[in-house]
Formats: sequence, C-alpha cells, structure tokens
Amino acid sequence: MQAIKEHLAKQLTDEQIRELHRKAGVMQVEEAKRIEAESQARQKKRMQTQEQCKDVVYRTRNERECQAAHSTLWMLSVEEPRSREQIFEDLLLGLCNFAGPDRKRLLQMNCLPPDSPFLPAR
Repeated sequence: MQAIKEHLAKQLTDEQIRELHRKAGVMQVEEAKRIEAESQARQKKRMQTQEQCKDVVYRTRNERECQAAHSTLWMLSVEEPRSREQIFEDLLLGLCNFAGPDRKRLLQMNCLPPDSPFLPAR
C-alpha cells in the first residue's frame, strides 16, 4: 500500500496534495456532524419508543420493538467518523483502493510505477 501511495503522490503537485488534505479535513467535519445527527435521531426515536412502551397495550402489541428499545445492543451500531488522515488516504488512493492485490490490474490502473517490484500487501 505504501508503494501505491508514494507513486500516486509523486504524480501530484504539492498544492494538489495540500488541497486533498484540506478537503479531507472538511469532509471529516461533515462526516462527524452527519454521524452525530444520525446518532441523536436514533436516540430520540429510542426514547420515544421507550415512552410508548410504558403503555401496556402498545407494549403487548409491539413486544420486540419495546425489548429492542430497552436493549443496550443499539449502541453497537454506532458509526465512528473516519479520521482526517483516513479520508485523505482514501482521496489520494482513489480507484486504486478498489484494485485489489492484483499487480497487473494495479499497473493497468497506474496505481504502481511500471518498474515496481512490489506486490502490495493488504
């Protein structure tokens, strides 16, 4: 992976690399805000469901929903925002992220220099 990053970075100007890093910072803030908003919406829905489940009629008709609303398992689905550096690397690698370990494909996609002896480790 390091050989791929180095090869791709050498194809960019200093300013392009700085711009990718700046863009990664903006994207990280946006991603963190989106994840926080989604988390708050889930928590609000969970609290509303817990309130509804206090009613015996609702609880009887929606037993699984009420059990889920009181479970701590909902916390396992919380998404963590990627770091600025993770986003920067994804932006730098672009489609090379999806090329897999196939050296021929990496060379065809210009993810490695033609004379590269490296077979990327994944």
